[in-house]
Amino acid sequence: MILIPAWAKGESSPPTWADKMLSERTFDFGTLTPDAEPSHTIRISNIYKETVTITDVAVASADFEATVDKRELASRETSILTIRPRASQIADSSSATVTLKMTFDGVNFKTVQVPVTARVANNQPAGAVAAPPATKVMRPGLNWAEQMFSDLKHDFGNVARGAETKYVIEIVNLYKEDVTLTTPSTSCRCITPYLDRTHLKSKEVARLTLTLDTVAFKDKRDVTVTMSATFDGINSKPIRIPIQAFIRKEVVLEPGSVHFGTASPGETAERRVRVLYAGRNNWTIRAVRSDTSHLTTEFREVSRFGQNVEYEVLVKLSGTAPKGSLKEQLIIETDDANYPAIPLLVDATIEADLKVVPEDVKFGTVKVGTPKMTQFVVQGRKPFRIEKVECDSDHEWFSVALTPLDKTTHIVQITMTPPTDQSGAFRENMTVTVVGRKAPLTFTASGVIEAPPAPVQDVAPAPGTEPAESGAPGLEAPASEP
Repeated sequence: MILIPAWAKGESSPPTWADKMLSERTFDFGTLTPDAEPSHTIRISNIYKETVTITDVAVASADFEATVDKRELASRETSILTIRPRASQIADSSSATVTLKMTFDGVNFKTVQVPVTARVANNQPAGAVAAPPATKVMRPGLNWAEQMFSDLKHDFGNVARGAETKYVIEIVNLYKEDVTLTTPSTSCRCITPYLDRTHLKSKEVARLTLTLDTVAFKDKRDVTVTMSATFDGINSKPIRIPIQAFIRKEVVLEPGSVHFGTASPGETAERRVRVLYAGRNNWTIRAVRSDTSHLTTEFREVSRFGQNVEYEVLVKLSGTAPKGSLKEQLIIETDDANYPAIPLLVDATIEADLKVVPEDVKFGTVKVGTPKMTQFVVQGRKPFRIEKVECDSDHEWFSVALTPLDKTTHIVQITMTPPTDQSGAFRENMTVTVVGRKAPLTFTASGVIEAPPAPVQDVAPAPGTEPAESGAPGLEAPASEP
């Protein structure tokens, strides 16, 4: 079915300048299956001489989502609007309006509305819980609530006294209804459960973190974590997660885990952990195993007296770890036949010591002969001073205002004075030199230099042109239509 816009039937006003940029202004997805993942794209073309900015894209329904791949369009540039229905959430049929807000001068705005519809062939009885997506393999013997949990049991194994020991279970709402979880409880205070969210919309994820107290408790631990889930506030299903652990009183780690904190890319660091043993005098550590090349380890025997043995484990961050969060578990291998492995948690956050925000400084449309100022921010973990900001090309378009002080955050004002002999889009690579830092920071500066207006001639308009509506951008070509 093709929907005909009201203006085409003479029921409303003609299309605005913003409407004319869209290749389509309505779409019907037809009938879908619950596991379908379709999408539809609509071309948005800037047929005007001014730069047009899409300031907002919204859908007033959770049954659809919409995105654009480019928000700032210079003359003749194109963006793609992608619309996707969430078939697994639609009961029978759904209609929504995708709304785009556009401007060419930051003052005059136009709203474009794109109505979309979709239907889903769903043979489930009324009120039934929706089936999970077809890509998810259901596990037999579990109720619908248990199906959402990545694990329904966990064994911490043998852990040392004082070791920081955690385990995370992911909970994914596989269903079309919202699911509400109760706060988890535990049969033993040796396990502390933490649920980061209790209300999940379709496909949202919660994380249940289980922390084992290895200081106040010891020996064998058998614990049950209990909670329940409901989708309608009436019917609920229980979830029981058995947890096992053996906390070794004869082995102690000081500290209980390795925290590197925040490190820069390429930065190396090291931490030491004491391993204390009280049992037999010939107990030994054979190896410390790491499953990642980003961590290296060494160990040495410190002392051996009577039944007490002490080792030192050195953990090194190699400097090869990529940006992001690093979470690993090292294994200390011993000659104990009954308990040969001792886990040791290691974590670090790798991020640049300095960063420029935003990485692309946008000037928008710049008029010839009129300087335009904007700003960017340089952030650091420690106070620093900016020596200079340079353009990599030989263009002398930019100037900056710098402070001679050491600060953790610098707000830099940058001014562009456009040349008189050039026009069109530009993108310049910029370099920030920081005092005492070998590697410079980089960012880009971009925008559009508006061509100077042509001399006004006392002639009639060219045949076929149409005057622009009030508050509309000027057409690049006569009578252009999207």
